[in-house]
Amino acid sequence: MKKVIVYFFLLVIPFVISLIYFDILKITPQTIKFHYKNGEMIDSAPFPPSLDTIFGVDRNGNQMLFVVLEGYKTTFLIIFLVTFIVMLFSIVFGTFVAMKFQNLSIIKSISNPFIFIPQSIIAYILLYPMIYEPIDHFKTTIEFRMFYFVLVLVLLTIPITITLIIDVTKLELQKLYIDSAKTMTPSNFYIFLKHILPNMWQQYTIVACRMMFQTIIVITHLAFFKLYFGGTDVCYGPACLYIEKPIMNELSSLVGYHFMNIGSAWWTFYSPLFAILYMLMFIHLIQHKLEQIIGVRK
Repeated sequence: MKKVIVYFFLLVIPFVISLIYFDILKITPQTIKFHYKNGEMIDSAPFPPSLDTIFGVDRNGNQMLFVVLEGYKTTFLIIFLVTFIVMLFSIVFGTFVAMKFQNLSIIKSISNPFIFIPQSIIAYILLYPMIYEPIDHFKTTIEFRMFYFVLVLVLLTIPITITLIIDVTKLELQKLYIDSAKTMTPSNFYIFLKHILPNMWQQYTIVACRMMFQTIIVITHLAFFKLYFGGTDVCYGPACLYIEKPIMNELSSLVGYHFMNIGSAWWTFYSPLFAILYMLMFIHLIQHKLEQIIGVRK
């Protein structure tokens, strides 16, 4: 369990640093638009990584280190909010179904299509009318678009998660200690609270890790389709430097936005991509270590 705690700490620490830096201390990073030598301008942004700017500087003079750090906070909040809502509903509903019903064909028939149909495609269809700015500008607030974005992710993830919770709960209900508990009390709520929950929290965490992993993949796919969290700011004018750009810093949105710069300013693309891979790596390590622990106990 020590490794799980270490992995979780390494996953959370960039979020905590970003929260302190931007929201508590409210520090505004300095922009670097020009380089001077002997009082004369010798170069303009973007600038590649250097000792002064580790992740480089983008076209607007923003230091990518701080852009990525702020984006990490946003992405972290998205995946944890989505996962928390999905897991809370799935555990309550999935456990109830597993303990009350034997025939689960209806549940399976609802959830199975979400396994075979790519969630990114469904999300794109549902999000595009709301997230992609029309020519007459947005008619909704950014708060509503953020809420709608999260809601779509939750609705797409819940069916599969419920099925996973039902499956692991069914396996747990077949164990001998559950039969012994049923002889002591007929209350399913008591059995869940005192027996199932303490013995299954690690499996719940594994399922949660899978959902976080899947959520990151979906929002990254959406970003490559130019659907950014909070809304895609679209320029319809004749002299637009960028046609589509994100409204806020979020890792997947930054990856999708800077993909066009992969040849000219590669660091603006690879910096947020590295942060996403960092996040995925520690989520996977937590999941893998918990699977090892459960495997040893079995």
